[in-house]
Amino acid sequence: MIDAQTGFNAAMGLIAFLGAWVLNRLSADIKALQVADADLVKAVQHIELLVAGSYVKRDDLDKLTVALSLQSWTRSRESSMERQTNDVFDRMDALARKLAQ
Repeated sequence: MIDAQTGFNAAMGLIAFLGAWVLNRLSADIKALQVADADLVKAVQHIELLVAGSYVKRDDLDKLTVALSLQSWTRSRESSMERQTNDVFDRMDALARKLAQ
């Protein structure tokens, strides 16, 4: 028969074995999570580079702003000239009608 000391030693050995097995599994899982985290960090950095690369550059924005304001100014000048031209033609038509009478 097993005496108390031998039973106690066997129980402690079994507990130690199971504790070591649990710690080993935790260590392996932590290493796997660290690898997955490193891969995720690389993926996020790649996304950040893609997003940062798609912003409008300052020089391009300045050029676009100048082009749009020039286009707006040109259109306003064209409409102003068109109004003036129409006024001149209207006056000429009125004068021609007056002379024709």
